[in-house]
Amino acid sequence: MGWTQTEKSGDWTYADHNRWLSPYSGNYSYFSYQDNRTNFNRWSYVVRLTRVAMGGLWDIEKVQQLAGMTLVDSEDVSKISVYIGHEIATIVYGYVSVKTWVTVQVNDTTVSSIWVLRDMDVEVHIWRSEDEKITISYFLLIDYTTKAANEVRENINVSLSSSWFSNVNFREKIEKQFYTWGFVQGEIEGDKPYEVIGTGGPIGKPYNVMERTLSQIAWEELWNALNTIKLALWSLLPSSITAFLDQAWEAITSFGNLAWTLIHGFGVVLFSNIPLILGAYGLYLVYLIVSCVDKGTFTPLFNHFLRMTEILMAIGHVALMIIHVIVDLVKWYIPVWG
Repeated sequence: MGWTQTEKSGDWTYADHNRWLSPYSGNYSYFSYQDNRTNFNRWSYVVRLTRVAMGGLWDIEKVQQLAGMTLVDSEDVSKISVYIGHEIATIVYGYVSVKTWVTVQVNDTTVSSIWVLRDMDVEVHIWRSEDEKITISYFLLIDYTTKAANEVRENINVSLSSSWFSNVNFREKIEKQFYTWGFVQGEIEGDKPYEVIGTGGPIGKPYNVMERTLSQIAWEELWNALNTIKLALWSLLPSSITAFLDQAWEAITSFGNLAWTLIHGFGVVLFSNIPLILGAYGLYLVYLIVSCVDKGTFTPLFNHFLRMTEILMAIGHVALMIIHVIVDLVKWYIPVWG
């Protein structure tokens, strides 16, 4: 059996089970699909919001994409639901607020939920685990193709009778909700770019995901911010200059990637050996203190801290030189913008 549409409200440009584009007008519209499998053992999928259009950034408005994905037995008794929401809102003076959230419910009781202030892809896996339970895992990712997740929620277990797996209904409902305090309207466009439905006996974990570290998230956020600033500045310049700057930016990016690889490698070695380094430094300080006692003077210890201060000042001087170079470049380009 395949996906069959059961309901539709509103004039959707297209309303397939794996991609959709809502009507621009109207505050609420939706569509629903259903499917069925016997001997169910897996449902994996990704839900994304790919585009939003609203009447104006200076209006107070909010548009939501809500995806309700439900598994229920043939007697409509035991139900497992995953609700995925994406929201874009303009609040005041053009400020845009973005939000993604996930709620997992078993028989209408929430067992897990999360929300983040960012537009994220949501990847979900529901499977018949080897201990004859339903296991649910979900991830929030900047891009699901990278398999690098910002948030990971794994191994939510639900005990069900073995007969539950014999005949399972799938239900999917996509909703557009629009709220406004003016006269504008809006639309959503989204998709389900990845989906696997499996049948058979119990299986092991059907995915492989890598949770991003805090340092990776911070570095990527910084790089994304720099790229946003770059695009804004480029839009102010003539094409002849931006062509040159694009080449320079590519060179800087390549150098940055190389520098990050070297710095990251050095950092891994450094941090993994911190106990050894601190221990050696502690022994050296003990040696200096013993020398001070033996010679009856604080000169060895004073000279050591003086050298450390000089090293830190040299590092700070280099950092200031880099900042001055960046400022000089910005000043050099300012007359071109005018």
